[in-house]
Amino acid sequence: VALGGGVGAGTRLCVWDLDRGEVLHELQDASDTVLCSACDWSSLRALTGGWEPSLRLWDLATGKVVRDLSGYSDCGIHCVAADWGAQRALSGGQDCMLRLWDLQNWALMHAWVGHLHPIFCIALDWNSRRAVSGAQDRVLRYWSLERGEAIQELRGHSGTVFCVAVDWTWQRALSGSWDCTLRLWDMTRGETVAELRGHSNAVFCVAMDWNSQRAVSGGSDTTVCVWDLSEGKLLNQLCGHTDTITSLDADWGSKRLLSGSQDGTVRLWDL
Repeated sequence: VALGGGVGAGTRLCVWDLDRGEVLHELQDASDTVLCSACDWSSLRALTGGWEPSLRLWDLATGKVVRDLSGYSDCGIHCVAADWGAQRALSGGQDCMLRLWDLQNWALMHAWVGHLHPIFCIALDWNSRRAVSGAQDRVLRYWSLERGEAIQELRGHSGTVFCVAVDWTWQRALSGSWDCTLRLWDMTRGETVAELRGHSNAVFCVAMDWNSQRAVSGGSDTTVCVWDLSEGKLLNQLCGHTDTITSLDADWGSKRLLSGSQDGTVRLWDL
């Protein structure tokens, strides 16, 4: 099962059956602009954000809104990450602030300023109370949520950082940027381990598996790149989309990849 949405008039937010390639149902009262989501398939819940100034909590079984989480004035929400067991979520957007939410009490817990420009990506690990965010200021910030401050800045990209994936055990992060590159980071030292070049345009989405040393990325050049992180090499390029790839999710055990694009399609790949 997968959740997919997008941007533009008439856009649908749909729950998909991947085995049959069919829409199970559409979510009611969805905004015409969905920019981010975080799903919990065990409880069939999802958080979505977009140009509306609130996060929306959904019941995926019924396709109905459970709650709106208000805490924004008039700005877009670009990214959200959730720890469903701890009932916590972290969001970022156009106003350059990180917001920490209590999903059990539907409350805003904290709001932090750190980036100078809009935030486009977030990774969260509630067990360690750590997070990583990337923004238009070309910087990744490694946060202590207990202290409410950035404990490390990762600098190296020359354009907006649109996506990040983190292996919290090994303290490695992989980021993608408007500068057409991906960077593999040592978060404890704040240093670039490798720079990956293979895309011909901006990189908007990434997923990685540290155990297998593999990663996938997608962006404006309409291709999915498959990477060997141990050697920093491009292994393969998957072609099929005809417009910008905006989202990726991989099941590394089954070697399956799901990609979403502005061409209006969702594609399931065999890696």
